[in-house]
Amino acid sequence: MSVPGDDSLLAVVRDRQAADCPLCFQPDAPLFFEDHRKFFRCKVCALVFVPPQHFLSPAAEKAEYDKHQNSAQDPRYRAFLSRLQDPLLQRLAPQCHGLDFGSGPGPTLSVMFQEAGHLMEIYDPFYAPDHGVLGRKYDFITASEVVEHLHDPR
Repeated sequence: MSVPGDDSLLAVVRDRQAADCPLCFQPDAPLFFEDHRKFFRCKVCALVFVPPQHFLSPAAEKAEYDKHQNSAQDPRYRAFLSRLQDPLLQRLAPQCHGLDFGSGPGPTLSVMFQEAGHLMEIYDPFYAPDHGVLGRKYDFITASEVVEHLHDPR
């Protein structure tokens, strides 16, 4: 029920129950999960996201990423990433130029593509913040475990 002139109260109530999807702009994504932050899942595109008031600061975000123990020498991590690499390799011509966007503290996917004969660049806002690579054209771009971390994915 809406009270005339009390849009701020309505906005607070709405924030607790639903949020607009930052990818497809579908309104009223329902609450998906809650711990110390609220996570919503879009009914249309299935993006799981947090609204802006629950974004981590850059320092807190990097502290979380610093906990990752991913390594190019870890066969289990490589097996996980091969689920992205294998289908893509079937579609790529030899010696393509790619960008691994969001490469993280231990770039691995880019190493795997280089081992397969492709030229790779990496970009990560915390660990490889070379904005020069963002202005180039690529044959393909990978973004494994990235989209859910973007504040404005659109």
